[in-house]
Amino acid sequence: MKKSFLVFSLFLFIIVSANAGSINRPLNDGWKVQIGNEAYRATLPASAMGILIQNNVYRENVLNDSTIKSVDKSRFSRPWLLKRSFRLDPIAAGQKVYLKIDGLNYAANILVNGKLIASPKVAKGAFRSYSFDVTNWISDENDIMIQLRGNTAAKSTNGHGTSAIDGNMGI
Repeated sequence: MKKSFLVFSLFLFIIVSANAGSINRPLNDGWKVQIGNEAYRATLPASAMGILIQNNVYRENVLNDSTIKSVDKSRFSRPWLLKRSFRLDPIAAGQKVYLKIDGLNYAANILVNGKLIASPKVAKGAFRSYSFDVTNWISDENDIMIQLRGNTAAKSTNGHGTSAIDGNMGI
């Protein structure tokens, strides 16, 4: 009996596995990001600040000493909601589907089609990688939702005596 699986990865992909190997389906593009009443689009991987730069909220040089004070830090003190939809061909009997996330930082609730796959008790830490069997929750039309929080208690990581302005939040 052949077994197969599909993996989605963030730096995200779905993997469908088979005896002969696996099929990886990247899910890096097409993310919708909600921060309170603000809405953006994103390509992952990206830090929280990187997403704002992708959307021209800030210029790339925003983190230099003369412009960093213009950053609205309140954006990083609340959860960010990342959403993406995708289609998947029906899976055959014996196939497994995995959601693979590489580089999650710092804590997240992860849902697939409304089913909580991981809470911050599981999905927490600096630049962690995860693989979740989502076979039982996958259909032809699928939604991934990640409620992401930064590490607001982070100590200095930039050599200037301050922590990263975005709490090192990102995927």
